[in-house]
This record gives sequence, C-alpha cells and structure tokens, in this order.
Amino acid sequence: MKQFLILIIFIYSTASWAEGFCLSGKTLSGSYILDKGKGFLPSKLDIHQASANPTAYSFDLESYWSPRANDDGSSTTQAIFKGNMKIDGCIATYFSAEDECTLNFAISKNTIKVTHTGACMYIGHNASPEGIYVKKRKIKQAKER
Repeated sequence: MKQFLILIIFIYSTASWAEGFCLSGKTLSGSYILDKGKGFLPSKLDIHQASANPTAYSFDLESYWSPRANDDGSSTTQAIFKGNMKIDGCIATYFSAEDECTLNFAISKNTIKVTHTGACMYIGHNASPEGIYVKKRKIKQAKER
C-alpha cells in the first residue's frame, strides 16, 4: 500500500511539474509561424484567450501549399481553420464535424506542435496544418542573435 501511495504522489507531482513547461493565459495568446522554407508562404496560427477562463481560447490557422518556391499563387492551396479550443494541461483539441477533421495542439514553452486526424488535407492537396509553430517574438529574437 505504501508503494502505491508513493507512485500516485510521483505521478501527480510529475504532471504538475510538466504543466510548468506549457504556455497558458496571456502568454499563450499571440501569433505563431510555421516556416516552410525560402520562397514558400509560411503557415500562420493566431491564438486568443476567449474569456476570463484560462483554458478557453479561439484560434485562426491558415496553412498554405504550393508545388514550387515563389509560386505566383495560381497553384497555391490555402486551408483555413477557425474555432474554439479548450486546453487540458499541455494539450488542446479542435474537432470540425463539417470537415471531419481533428486538430491536436501540443503546447510547450516556445512552440505549438499541430497534428491532425481526418480530412484536414484540404481539397486533396497538401495544405496540411501539421508542423511546429514558433511564436513570432521568438523568431525575431533568434534572428537578432
């Protein structure tokens, strides 16, 4: 029984410690970029706190795909996702019944990793929202170094 109690305390303290590595509240709100390389449009993720509730957020995600660098836009595909998400620890999930798409947001101190399941590849093209989005101010700081 003593070993079981120690295990429960360890799991609880580890989970509480891990949450300290996630952004939350006003620090989570902001603009994030997924750089796709020179000549390609970056994907953009904007997150805003939806209410006084620190777990409720709204988001806008624009993902782009083009077959080659410096495309004039004639072959570019854009996927747009907008909605609300609720954060549980370091994870948030959004489900769109219309698109049959689930977006998963893994939140860390400086980045948000987006993965998906379902039909999130917009019109059969590669405008997938998947990737690691970096907060804009972090990108500026890295370029200044």
